[in-house]
Order: sequence, then structure tokens, then C-alpha cells
Amino acid sequence: MLLTVEGAGELHTDLTTVMDGFTSFEHALPYELHDDVIQLLARAHTTYTPTLIVAYGGPEAEHYFYQQRNPHDDEKLRRFVPHPMLDQLARRHTWVALDEFHFPTVANSAAAVRRAGGVVTLGAHGQLQGLGAHWELWALAGEGQPAGRTAMTPFEALRASTREAAQKIGFLPDIGTVETGKLADLVVFDADPLADIHNSVKIRWVIKNGELFDAATLTRRWPSEHPLPRMFWQEAP
Repeated sequence: MLLTVEGAGELHTDLTTVMDGFTSFEHALPYELHDDVIQLLARAHTTYTPTLIVAYGGPEAEHYFYQQRNPHDDEKLRRFVPHPMLDQLARRHTWVALDEFHFPTVANSAAAVRRAGGVVTLGAHGQLQGLGAHWELWALAGEGQPAGRTAMTPFEALRASTREAAQKIGFLPDIGTVETGKLADLVVFDADPLADIHNSVKIRWVIKNGELFDAATLTRRWPSEHPLPRMFWQEAP
């Protein structure tokens, strides 16, 4: 049985659950981690999902990306998310000085756990469907880090979001890697995310349950042509 605890950002609680044998915990350890905690997590092989997008301890990644990336004007997001919701989330928000954001510290420590032999996975907390997981991926891979400090490499961040995430929930025999016998649910990129992690949003095709979809519109292209039906909120009142 796999057990995941809601850590709630309490360092003492999270470390206790690690020592008690929980297989994973979610939410940030809200401090810069030192070698004692890094080695505990690495040797226990307890999966750490820092959810940087809502990382405890200071201003979070979600606010950073609303501030820096202007998702309100993202064409694909506007296609699939009701416009009033985007206005509510992305038009008015608190501005934070870049050196005040705390999530880069959490990402740096998560990378240290990973490189010590621990297991770190991506989790975007459901904050913004469509872009939230990409924001989390970019933050894991170093978005927002101050000069001279790093987080994961793009390869490490992608592995955390695929193979390690599938292993965490016990689904690695079926998903998480491209292998014979596994479910062939894939995305096909127009650009290499290993060269630039921000290329993760440059998706050309989506393959789901044996069907091929155009990523920009979700029009089904194979085995037959079928446009995405209008969503309920797109219908005229």
C-alpha cells in the first residue's frame, strides 16, 4: 500500500512521517534544506512533491507566473478556459519584487534531494488547468532562480513529471515511460524541452487512447476527423 500524507508545510510533521514509513508527502518543506534533512529524505526514498506553485514559506510560484508570464493573453488558454475566470485570476493581482519569491529556494532544495538519491515529483495542485503543470515544471527546472543558483536540469524536471510521478502512485507498469506494453498516451512537441524547458507548451499533437488530436484545437485527426464540440460556457445564453 502506498501512503501519501498532506504535509501542510510543517517541517517537523513531514520529517516524522518520513521516519514513520509514509511512501510520499505533498507540499513544500518551507526552508532551505541542509544536509541532514537532504540525506534523510534521500535514504528513506520517501517521495517529495514540493508543489512549488503553492510553496509555503513566502510568495509562491503561481503569483510569480501570473506576474511575469501574462497568462490572460495566452491564446490557447483563452480557447479552453472561460474568459471571466481568466479575468478573475490574471487581470488584478499583487505585485511582488522578484527577490522576495520563496519558491526558488524550495526548488533548489528539491534538486539537492534528487541529486542525493531521493525521489522528487511534479505536482501542480490544480491551480490553473492547462498551464499550471507547465509552470511547476519550469519552476522545478530553475525558473526564477537568482544568479549563481540552480535547480533541476530540464531532464531531471521532465523525469520528475513523468517516470517518478507514475512510480509515486503505483502506475509505472502502465504509464510514465515510453516502452512496449505501456499505454501510448503521448504528446508530440514542435520544439525540444531539453534545450529550453519552456518548449513544454509547444505541443503539436496529443495521442490519447489510440486517437490523434491537434493540440491547438483538440480536433480529432485520426482515426476520423471530428472537431471538438463547443463547451457549455461557449454557447450563447
